[in-house]
Amino acid sequence: NNKDIKSVIIMSVIKLNLKVMGNDRLYDIEVPNDIPIEDLRVAISDKIDLHQDIKLIFCGKVLKNGTLLSSYNIRENQTIQILP
Repeated sequence: NNKDIKSVIIMSVIKLNLKVMGNDRLYDIEVPNDIPIEDLRVAISDKIDLHQDIKLIFCGKVLKNGTLLSSYNIRENQTIQILP
């Protein structure tokens, strides 16, 4: 009976490199692959001690609120640029 089967959702975690424009330092962060961009902004701001009104850029595209990280096809160890 399908009603007795429990689904197990395994959250895929991805490690990203973070580069703040104007700063030579590289940071890294591990987040769920399907994290909403607005939550990613908060996680990055907490880690690097920046305000939350930052722009996140990947391959020339600004990552927009209301979308998921997974929608940008970002892979393990790729770099997101941060415009403070």
